[in-house]
Amino acid sequence: MSKLSRSIKSVLRALGYDLRRVGDAPRDDPHADLAAILRGRDVRTVLDVGANVGHTVKAFLRLFPDAAIHAFEPFEATAATLAEAVGSSPRVQIHRLAVSDAVGAARFHANSDHATSSLLPVAGEAAQHVDPGLNREVAAVEVPTTTLDAFCAERGIRRVDVLKLDIQGGERLALAGARGLLASGAVDVVCTEVLFAPLYEGQAGFEELRALLAGHGYALFGLYGLTRGRSGVLAWGDAIFVAPRIREALAAG
Repeated sequence: MSKLSRSIKSVLRALGYDLRRVGDAPRDDPHADLAAILRGRDVRTVLDVGANVGHTVKAFLRLFPDAAIHAFEPFEATAATLAEAVGSSPRVQIHRLAVSDAVGAARFHANSDHATSSLLPVAGEAAQHVDPGLNREVAAVEVPTTTLDAFCAERGIRRVDVLKLDIQGGERLALAGARGLLASGAVDVVCTEVLFAPLYEGQAGFEELRALLAGHGYALFGLYGLTRGRSGVLAWGDAIFVAPRIREALAAG
């Protein structure tokens, strides 16, 4: 690699981007990239916020055999399915809590497809992007809420290796409630769903989440599962962001 190429690559990395040769297509597998990012590190704590029925919990159990996994799922029926799927593992703790920007209680919107349920109501424009049969509200219940700062402080958790967020537009609320952890760099990797189309009222879009995390020094590592909605417009996907020390370690090779 030429000196000029190295210089360009270092500038792009400082801005949170990566330079690849044509043909070096990135993998569309966030779990493979999580394993690569954290290879050789002693992964001890994973927070799975929006664990749903346990698919990602099972993946984390395989990827990080020494980690304790805290799985958050506020809706009773879904939490019961989650417990059946992974509750027997001594490394998994299930919390019937919604993660938000305040400790207390909030209204939770349970939808016809449990994967679309959220603290936020479905946006009127969502039907342009998602089949309305999937996110039709079937119940609204009050659920207890916590913040990640409060949760970790109560349990003496000083470092989070992986923070996974899949809470249907509520990611900004969760990150606002983790500002202490993020400001101190206590979270190594954030793996989050990102929305590009208006699916929920009051949601944060991709650019807002990227800017929020960049404000704490976190850089975008990759985008995954980019999906177009019914309209053909890019609607949602997943993203991985890494803390400054992780980015520096990766750059050092």
